[in-house]
Amino acid sequence: MKRLALLLFILFAAAPLYAFGTYGEGKAYVLLRESGTKGIFIKSYEGLFEIATYDDGEKCAEEDQCFTPQKEELRFSVRLDNKDVIQFMQKNLDRMMIVEYRIHRIKPVSLSTGFEVLKAYPVQASHGPDFPWKYVSKVTGSSETSVYGKILRLEYRGTAVGTYEGLLYDRRLDKVRPFSVTDEAMARHIYQCMDAQQEYNIGLSRSITTALEFRESKYDVFEINYRERASSVE
Repeated sequence: MKRLALLLFILFAAAPLYAFGTYGEGKAYVLLRESGTKGIFIKSYEGLFEIATYDDGEKCAEEDQCFTPQKEELRFSVRLDNKDVIQFMQKNLDRMMIVEYRIHRIKPVSLSTGFEVLKAYPVQASHGPDFPWKYVSKVTGSSETSVYGKILRLEYRGTAVGTYEGLLYDRRLDKVRPFSVTDEAMARHIYQCMDAQQEYNIGLSRSITTALEFRESKYDVFEINYRERASSVE
């Protein structure tokens, strides 16, 4: 019993304080469909957008050739004092945009949903000339593949033991694929890549198991390359 109590203390002590009320934080491309102020006693700005997803029950001929791209509608909220986001959304209905968001475990009183949009802004046409065309991190799996396309969403999930989980689009196969990121620096780089429309080569390594790594996908991103196929071999 003492060992269990000690383990729980270590796990929760390592978690940031905000994590107890937060399930995830991330960034995604969305298509804004509805927005407006609602509520009688407690008003909040809320709306609905479309976001990329997939059916995890879809049967595929090969594991690395799933899944058919789909979209789901999600309701979101914005705090009324977040005026920059509200004004941007009011001017960009039915347009593609990038949102940075937080998913609350317990819905705050001031919000109408547990999905809070923190920032919203347009997608750039391209990165500046100084943006790195190649970024590589440690390879964690036994086999590798290079996919050309772009990352559609990425979020940090969890409390005591968190993981980065995302969804990418494979241009050649016209499919989407879930993936994980085990390197925090790579996750930060991916967030920067998402700011522009440009597509790129995504290096994926495949792990035999995810049980000991607390991640959801067997595929881990180890490289982003705008000019060449991704490969861990220099």
